[in-house]
Amino acid sequence: MATRASGASMTGCARSSTGSAATRRLKKRSAKRQSLKDSTAASSISSPSATVLTENLDSPLKFQDRKEAQSASILATSTAKSRNISDAAAVAYLLPEEKTELLQLLERREFLKQQRELRDLASFTQQAWPILEPGTPLKWNWHLDLICEYLTLVKERVCRRLIINVPPQTMKSRLVNVFYPTWSWSQIPTRRFLSSSYSGELSEGFNIERSKLVSSEWFQRMFPDQVTLTQERQDQIENAVGGRMTATSTGGTATGKGSHDVIVDDPLNPKQAASEVELKSSNLFFDDTLRTRLSDQATGAFVVIMQRLDIADLTGHLTEMNPGEWTVISLPMEAEDAEEWHFPISGRVYRRAAGDLLWPARFPEPVVASLRRDVPNYHGQYQQRPSPKGGAIIKEEWCQHFYNVVPDEKQFDEVIQSWDMSFGSKSDEASFVVGQKWGRIGARKLLLDEERRRMDFVETKQALKSFSARPPFAHAKYVENKANGPAIIQELKATVDGLIDVQPDGDKTARMFAVSTEYQAGNVEFPAPAIASFPVMDHIREITRFPMKPNDRGDAASQALKMMRHRMGMLDYYEKLARKDEEV
Repeated sequence: MATRASGASMTGCARSSTGSAATRRLKKRSAKRQSLKDSTAASSISSPSATVLTENLDSPLKFQDRKEAQSASILATSTAKSRNISDAAAVAYLLPEEKTELLQLLERREFLKQQRELRDLASFTQQAWPILEPGTPLKWNWHLDLICEYLTLVKERVCRRLIINVPPQTMKSRLVNVFYPTWSWSQIPTRRFLSSSYSGELSEGFNIERSKLVSSEWFQRMFPDQVTLTQERQDQIENAVGGRMTATSTGGTATGKGSHDVIVDDPLNPKQAASEVELKSSNLFFDDTLRTRLSDQATGAFVVIMQRLDIADLTGHLTEMNPGEWTVISLPMEAEDAEEWHFPISGRVYRRAAGDLLWPARFPEPVVASLRRDVPNYHGQYQQRPSPKGGAIIKEEWCQHFYNVVPDEKQFDEVIQSWDMSFGSKSDEASFVVGQKWGRIGARKLLLDEERRRMDFVETKQALKSFSARPPFAHAKYVENKANGPAIIQELKATVDGLIDVQPDGDKTARMFAVSTEYQAGNVEFPAPAIASFPVMDHIREITRFPMKPNDRGDAASQALKMMRHRMGMLDYYEKLARKDEEV
């Protein structure tokens, strides 16, 4: 059974969510809210003394508010005791002015109870929903409670790096980008938010909804004198005490917009996810712009909420660049394994069996089945797993062909080398230099040897020479004419024979797709681990995760398979010509 959320990746939050003082306070507050709901449900409105004392015991409301609310119970209870009757019957004995006072106190008591409930993000969202969607009933679901608890940790700064991966149309944007900031203003109106999305129009639309919500009669009544807007533009709203909500978009401007919270909502348009350029641009915008926009890097918070589009999208980029720094909540539409979700504040546990749907009230099985059939990137956008189970482009089941004896060199139709060269720094962040040796026997393509290390220029030259000196010997040595390839070719052509530069076609993903049928057909064979001169299982793991980084092995392999296929076609062509000449 997979234990999700609270135990899986919590480094972005406090390490021990049960141990931090802030979280203990939140848990205590959550328990009191539940106790209040239970006691209120069991009490009658005509018996105000039953719950008023307990529900205000540790209230954050002002002392004067508690005193006024308790007066209602004192007035009714004293009358009841003097006449030895119930609180409800005692009301009949009150003077008209006392009844008016009691009614006013009861209304005040109810107002204070509502204010207290609105300190909970889930309650706030459910009550605020009709302001934005007056004609659409809200269908609540357990995953919204889970997200609300994590956002509460963000507001309290127990968690400062949060990633939430959820399917489209599951209320992610409204909850995180509209209700969370306005709810925060109801308690901390000085907070400044910077919100970014792939579309400026979309991002500004959220700002319009925030403005509509805080300006509503309901918000102003429930939080009097808390938020007064002094600026209302589509791209920015401000309040009288310095709070600000700014909207921008990927590639837009955010200079001078120092913020306490940076919210990134779907940074990449799903239609552009296939473009490596757009992926890199989206990630670079976060690194170069949004990452620097916190007013205080020690206390500010980032919240990223998105559907997964690619293994190199912003979620993949952030978790790879900063492993362990982010708390990641990943909610697939269909549970692929048994799941156990632990709520960080309430302590609630929600379990899903394999196959259970995330939100069956809105996405029943027939709807999910049609999405599964019609959405090309269903496993990414809906399952939050851009690498499907069993492999990405190259499936694990296609990589089960091993040879136990290395063929004699004379059996090969050809032997080649393929190099992916990214020499430079030898730091942990640098790419690997990869050289591979392949042999072809008919349609069979055998991976024979591999060199993979982080190397500088001098080491790369030496590695190519020593690799070429090991049998079986390759006559053709293909080096990608990109990055550092031309430098090696120019330097070594005088001393190493057979160096051929290759101009790559398209991006790396397209090149791997082009040769994927070689794996699928079982033409690609690997040395059995017992005889391999390199870690062959590591090679297979990297190939089946391609293009997820590190991906240097995949680059070298796709180049080798392409060149062998090309040369094989040429050889077949000339063999046919030779046979025709013999027949003549």
